Amino acid sequence: MVESLCFEICKPDQRSRYICIEVDEDGVYLSTAFGHRGMYAEDAALHYRASLRWASRISDYLRLLKIYSWPKSVPSDYVPGKHMLGCDDDSWSLDYKEMEKSNTRHIHGKGSMPDISPYSDFIQFIDRISPDQDWLEWIDR
Repeated sequence: MVESLCFEICKPDQRSRYICIEVDEDGVYLSTAFGHRGMYAEDAALHYRASLRWASRISDYLRLLKIYSWPKSVPSDYVPGKHMLGCDDDSWSLDYKEMEKSNTRHIHGKGSMPDISPYSDFIQFIDRISPDQDWLEWIDR
């Protein structure tokens, strides 16, 4: 089962968004926020609690996307900074961990996410689970 998934995008105009799913013994938590230069005000964040059954279904879908086999960086020579504090191009990061695994998978990209599966499927997934934000429209702006 998924233990954590955090996805963040920063646009060239410095707008940024993130979504994070975290599972612990108390439950499943989904947080989303928008901000500027990777900084998020608490009043810009939305927090939801979900069931373990929801997390199990999410985990099943994420396994189909095989995130653990994605390359570490896109393009392959991209070396990200410590945190997205300003962008001159689209940039994104994905941190993913399953409970059964000992390591968190860190994936970073410069430019738009590739418009091919499984990346495009992942973006559609993010759009579906984020109840109050239209990610697909925001990414295309």
